[in-house]
Amino acid sequence: MFQKTRILILIVSLVAVFTLLLGCTPPSPTPTPTPPDDIDRARDLAIAKANDAGNVVPTNITSWTWQIIPASMPGGTAAVKYHGISNGDWYIDVSYTTGLALEYTDYDVKIQFDGMPAIWTGTITYEDLYLLY
Repeated sequence: MFQKTRILILIVSLVAVFTLLLGCTPPSPTPTPTPPDDIDRARDLAIAKANDAGNVVPTNITSWTWQIIPASMPGGTAAVKYHGISNGDWYIDVSYTTGLALEYTDYDVKIQFDGMPAIWTGTITYEDLYLLY
C-alpha cells in the first residue's frame, strides 16, 4: 500500500513538473500591428471631406506613421493616431468602437495641423466607405 502511494505521488509530481515546464516557454515576439484597411480608408475619406468643406488638407502624404491605442475592454473605444508631414505636422485621430460588425462601425475622425484646434471633425460610416445606398 505504501509503495503504491509513493509511485502515485511520483507520477503526479512528474506530470505537474512537465506541465509547469511546458507552460514556461518564452513568449514569441508580437509583430507591430498595422491599422486595418477600413481605418486607413476612413482617414483618406475624412481628408477628402475636409477639402470638400473648404479646408486645405494635403492629399500627397504617402508616409503616415501611426500609433494604435487599443480599447481597454471589449466594446470600448480604440483609436489610431496618424502623423504625417507636409509643410508642417498633420495629425489625424480615428476612433471607433470595438467588437461591432464592420457594417455597424462608425469612425470618428479629427484632423489637426501643428497642434492647432481641429481643422475638421466628423464621422465616417461604413456606408461612406463602401457607397451603399
